[in-house]
Amino acid sequence: MIGNLLRIFYKSVIVQNSLPANFDKNDLALFAKDEKIHLPESGLFVLKNVFATDLGIIYKNFEPLKENIICYDIDFKNYRFRYLLKSFLKFKKLSYKGNKCIIIFDNYSGPSGFAHWICDGLTRLVEINAALIDYTVIVPYYFKTENIYLESMQLFNVSAIHYLPKNSLTYFQELHFPTSIGDTGNFHPENVKKLRHLVKTKIDLTKLSIRNLYISRAKAKKRFVTNEQEVLNILWKYNFEIIYLEDYSFHEQIKLVNSAANIISIHGAALATLLFATEGSSVMELRSNSDSNNNMYYLLANVCKLNYYYLNCESTENSKTANNFDLQVPVSELEKTLQQMIFKKQTK
Repeated sequence: MIGNLLRIFYKSVIVQNSLPANFDKNDLALFAKDEKIHLPESGLFVLKNVFATDLGIIYKNFEPLKENIICYDIDFKNYRFRYLLKSFLKFKKLSYKGNKCIIIFDNYSGPSGFAHWICDGLTRLVEINAALIDYTVIVPYYFKTENIYLESMQLFNVSAIHYLPKNSLTYFQELHFPTSIGDTGNFHPENVKKLRHLVKTKIDLTKLSIRNLYISRAKAKKRFVTNEQEVLNILWKYNFEIIYLEDYSFHEQIKLVNSAANIISIHGAALATLLFATEGSSVMELRSNSDSNNNMYYLLANVCKLNYYYLNCESTENSKTANNFDLQVPVSELEKTLQQMIFKKQTK
């Protein structure tokens, strides 16, 4: 780290995770690496004489701050050379002149990365919430037009916001920086517990009814269930409601997910809202059968004490971009897993 440590959030720790409720030993390779995860020490740092781009890339002496960049190691060199040159040669140069400031977002927080903002942004905000009244929070330009971001920030003691313009490089004489609580996709139990408690104090989560929810990505830009109508025909038999999170405000999304006994969705941003699901509820993730890397929602379900089920599906890769695939759901296996999820809970 290139800055000075002001406060430690959590010491490094090993987190033990339970295998899925419907675990098949033939799928051990999918989950074995994440049965135990190591979370590094996290904390609040102050950085001196740094530059930040509108994507949240922070440079000190022309070196990028790796702790705030989400990418594969093989891609990190782009931020050391190509993107660095573009930023310093072509971007608009600015200098921050405001009050004490803190940067929260990273290069995956948006504008289409809301799942990372929930899991990597809100989890950091909660750790500094008591002190936020003294800060100006640094965020990117698109937070102005994407209401869901500003609505999520209303849960915290944010008193002032500074927006980084598009294609800009801003100099900060002093910039406070909270590290991620865990590598993206990993979660600290105490941190998640703290965030869930805060949300309950801000939003009325009184349950009016218990619901079964299927969260569709039909209105998203990518990653679809290609035989979704067949899937819906099965789910309607078990009284599932079909919802599109795009139709709801962030606070409404929290209430919906919190009221659900059973949640089903394809791997994607919708499942980040599991952070707000009720302990003991169940979730089924529709996964690519060729994906042995992305266990983010398995880990999130574990730390939130949810019953996690999975269904391996045939996938069609649309590009080499991570997670850019469509799924063909095996409907007979879907119904078997669905029955296991619903009836096992009823017999407990």
